[in-house]
Amino acid sequence: MRVKYVIFLFAILFAACTKESNRLFIKGKVANYSKSYVLFAYDSIGCGLSFKVDTIKIDTNGSFAINKDHLLSNAFLLFEEAKPIRLTIPRSLNQPISIDLDCTKPDSIQFEGEQAAFLQFDLAQKKYWMKIFQEMSKKHPELGSGNNQNPLYFVIQDSITQLRIQYLDKYFADSNITGKEDFISNERNSLVYSNLYYRMSVPENKIIEQLAFYQNPNDNSANSLTYSKEVRFSDDNLFEINYYQQFMNDFIMKAVRLENPQGNFSSYELYLDKGLTAIDKWFKKPQTNFKQKIIFINHLISTATMFKAPVNIDQFQAEIEKLRKSENAGKYLSTVNDNLKKLKESRSKFSIGTRAPNFELKDSNGKVFHLSDFKNKIIFIDVWASWCGPCVANIPKWNDLVEKYSRNNEFQFLSVSIDDNVNDWAKAEAKFKPMGLKLIAGVGGYKSAFAKAFEIRVIPEYISIDKKGNILSFSGSMSDLQEIISKIN
Repeated sequence: MRVKYVIFLFAILFAACTKESNRLFIKGKVANYSKSYVLFAYDSIGCGLSFKVDTIKIDTNGSFAINKDHLLSNAFLLFEEAKPIRLTIPRSLNQPISIDLDCTKPDSIQFEGEQAAFLQFDLAQKKYWMKIFQEMSKKHPELGSGNNQNPLYFVIQDSITQLRIQYLDKYFADSNITGKEDFISNERNSLVYSNLYYRMSVPENKIIEQLAFYQNPNDNSANSLTYSKEVRFSDDNLFEINYYQQFMNDFIMKAVRLENPQGNFSSYELYLDKGLTAIDKWFKKPQTNFKQKIIFINHLISTATMFKAPVNIDQFQAEIEKLRKSENAGKYLSTVNDNLKKLKESRSKFSIGTRAPNFELKDSNGKVFHLSDFKNKIIFIDVWASWCGPCVANIPKWNDLVEKYSRNNEFQFLSVSIDDNVNDWAKAEAKFKPMGLKLIAGVGGYKSAFAKAFEIRVIPEYISIDKKGNILSFSGSMSDLQEIISKIN
């Protein structure tokens, strides 16, 4: 009787789980993993405005469990090892799933549950993508070199995208899984908008004239970009796709530059004013208009924070307040307001004349240097890394500055790497030969004490500090550094 009762109770609980479509249930088992937790990253309010990272406990048996509200967009499980393992958790997942992972054998991961194929597909399509990319790279060197200035480069990328869409359709052709249509639609849209987003990476603003929706409706030109005829402005679901957001933000900024050729392209106020006007032109549905404006404003705030750019805080605040009457504005606007406050705090912290944070950097022999070691010196810092293309490209210009002012005893030039691997730093130094005092931030890269103290989120970054230890300039532009040095000298 007891056994029958347990079976009956389990059946009721399982039925409750499977019928509940507004929850995410994951149980997992992980072996050969040194941590006592797994990281779970997810969109907490929608539209990609706020990603949270929860620490999910792993017990002594290697088991963990996640029980959360239904996902608003794709989430990720992150196993932090020397070689991180990242599992995509699709937003279409609304049935219980189990994961069995041995960190020493990541290719043997097992998924169970009605929607297990969604997670299996993510791993399978990554292998397929790598396979066709390698095959195409052998046939077309332009692809392997990443030379997106060659028109053939994107022709090949278009064919790869089409092959990936065909692979997606074929993978699920014979399956009958709950949520399949939604999953396929999300995956397909992600492929389409990632293709278009990378098209926006070309430096020319006129690229947007090749977008089908940007052309005259009566123009049946065959020159429109592949997939641009599929771009939509009234589908709420698209805002939860990261590549859609990235494509739209880039499109809007390029439209501003194209339509305002005499504008100051370093002005965030220009993008704010003209960008919102562009959104009104394309996004006619009130809800999607609101969401795109919120996303675009937040994009500008995040970018300005990242690059420590000067912005008119009051103008941004005024535009945010205009959106307050929109439906469901509260949960979005509070997050964007918080991000604006962080921008204001960051500007205040690193504005000209504020005290520079102390730092601890090492040379190749392990000798430690602090800010206090350079008293009565004006310090110029080039923050770079071996893997950063723009950083490496600017080294010759940096070396020219160091050489030009080498006789000025009041100047101290520091070449600071945030490479996580000392050997990578050493090899890059030997190859590119940056001048000045060569130092490294230490283990952690962007998470190193130096990067955290100076809130460095992107590189290259050029920092100037006066003789009293106060900030002179903080910019990602080499020309800004050149200008500040010429004014001081």
